[in-house]
Amino acid sequence: MSEEKEAFGEWMIVELMGHRRVAGWVTEEHRFGVALCRIDIPETQAGPARTQLYGGQAIFGMHAVTEETARAVAASVMPPEPVQRWEMRQLPAGAPPRDVEPVDVDEEEIPY
Repeated sequence: MSEEKEAFGEWMIVELMGHRRVAGWVTEEHRFGVALCRIDIPETQAGPARTQLYGGQAIFGMHAVTEETARAVAASVMPPEPVQRWEMRQLPAGAPPRDVEPVDVDEEEIPY
């Protein structure tokens, strides 16, 4: 007997490890052989629209809410800051990263 699974999608507030909240349209997405929580966070004055994926172990709690509530929470939560220079290991000027051979790439071959 084959059982079809209904696709999950709902506006939610998601608590991550009890320390961070995000809000948006939540679905389940399978990547790397596991199910992940996909959160599509709408664009707000606090930041652009973005998608974040989390494993089940990172989720502390999930709260189903209305779209209006999810958008209001998304607007009140600041997006995480991008990586800062001080977080990255410094290399001597002009030195390639260790264990990486320089590669000659024809710019016209890059697909973007």
